[in-house]
Amino acid sequence: MSSTEESAPLETESAAAVGEETSLPVSDKPRWTELALVFSVAWLFFVALTPHIIQWLNPVTGDEPFYLMTAQSLLADHDIDETNNYNRHDYWKFSPSCDEIMHPGWAASLYVPGVLAPGLRICLPPYDEISVDLTPHFSSQTIRSGNYTKHGLGLSVLILPAYALGNIFGIRLVVALFMTALAALLGLNLWMLAWETTGKRSVAWAVWVLLTFSLPLFGYAFLIFPAIPAALCVIYAFRRIRLAAQAEDKRANNAIQAFMIGLCLGFLPWLHSLYITFTLSLATYWLLGGAWRFRAEKKRLVAYLRHRDKVWGLAESALLLLPVLVLGGLLATYYLYYFGKLLPNEQDHAGFVEWVNVGTGVLGLFLDQKWGLLFYAPIYLLALSGLALLVLPTTKQLISRRNRQDFIWLAIVILPYFSYIARYKQWWGEWCPPARYLTPFLPLLALPLGLTLESLWRNWRGRALVSFVANWSFLVSLAFAINPKLFYHWQDNQPAKLLLFLQDNIAFLHSANIASWFPSYVTVLEPAHGLDNTPIQAIWVLIFTLVGIGAAYLSVHIPKKKKHLQP
Repeated sequence: MSSTEESAPLETESAAAVGEETSLPVSDKPRWTELALVFSVAWLFFVALTPHIIQWLNPVTGDEPFYLMTAQSLLADHDIDETNNYNRHDYWKFSPSCDEIMHPGWAASLYVPGVLAPGLRICLPPYDEISVDLTPHFSSQTIRSGNYTKHGLGLSVLILPAYALGNIFGIRLVVALFMTALAALLGLNLWMLAWETTGKRSVAWAVWVLLTFSLPLFGYAFLIFPAIPAALCVIYAFRRIRLAAQAEDKRANNAIQAFMIGLCLGFLPWLHSLYITFTLSLATYWLLGGAWRFRAEKKRLVAYLRHRDKVWGLAESALLLLPVLVLGGLLATYYLYYFGKLLPNEQDHAGFVEWVNVGTGVLGLFLDQKWGLLFYAPIYLLALSGLALLVLPTTKQLISRRNRQDFIWLAIVILPYFSYIARYKQWWGEWCPPARYLTPFLPLLALPLGLTLESLWRNWRGRALVSFVANWSFLVSLAFAINPKLFYHWQDNQPAKLLLFLQDNIAFLHSANIASWFPSYVTVLEPAHGLDNTPIQAIWVLIFTLVGIGAAYLSVHIPKKKKHLQP
């Protein structure tokens, strides 16, 4: 989704226009060969791991098979009524063969501890005993006859070409390879956002490595969830709109890029109805993103509209709005036709808690030992602490203003969605790797992370902190690559599998009961022996808060050295 004709990250503004200079060090514009290298390295790495990952996660579990079943219905029947597809066990098309099931050492992924994964075909005795039907995820509120998925249609439509090709080369393999290609494109956009923010290739490469190959992006790269396509749409639209908001009086996006922005905005609600929050907030960014430049003008609106006409233009604006209106109209028609209303049904999902109870979801999304982001990828703690750099003044006023605008728009894009998932009764996502619902917006944190890395690398203390959290994150990714089953959990009383793995395989941890050292926000875990988990929760909140504050302090107060990251 990144064009080889990227606009310069920070266009120089005339002194007459703004009365101050810009001084971000900006290296030469990346060549298409460099961008191709960023994409290719990530994708080839993912491709090399894909056969191993899908061998361990065989058959698909969680919500993955239901996206595949909708794709099967679209391809085979040209409809979305899946009644006949379940009646004839179409899920056997992407479940392990009997040869695989009967192979020595094969074991199905556990859906609930003690229950074999659903969707297994009937094989010869004694393997016929493990055959389990796939229980459908049908919507309970449709007004049309038939049975229709409660999940968004967008991902099933997106993977449809790969699914069709998979009938020749293997459905699971081809679809997984397609998802890794999207993840590699996401990594490319991470690289570009970091470069557009700092103007330094070294920072862009560092951010790319740290986020692309850490959970949750690394884990979901191989899986059939809407999180990676959503993250790709969000970061691409944010990047291109940001470039326009910061551009001088010239086009920041060509016609194709404008159309792709609109396609992303229009497609997001098709992936998941909750992603409409991203569509609305990014559309607001498109409308008002550059208005801060004209706050001192007497006729601010007139001045901004004139500037906007130069930056976007009528043709680009029309091309952006076209897919938004078309896809939005089709989505409204879909909901009206099948559900009789414009909004999706809460009855098909777990619902939301009261606002007074939202704290559990907020803390759990970051700190829970099974599903929390920072437990598995503490590199994001540096990204969060980097938000402080966006609000603190710099020696260049224009850069300070732009940083503050970045902070404001990041908050506008992220917080509406985050407030919903923090209130969602099943904020952890059930049977899935960690941070499922955070993944769509996490790539945007490449922006503050780039600023943090640029600052921290000037001093040995900063480098030590970066190295510590980076190695922690990479070791977790290595564990996922070796055995991805360690990262699938259920809302039972069992602790995180990674902790049990470490306890069983590291001698001095055998009797340590380390699972009791980490917080749980979903259930009371067995190692806690029914004791109150609040003290452990408080300790880890304090630890991460102090480390985050320390990272922000080091980023701001480390004196520059003569040798540091160069463009």
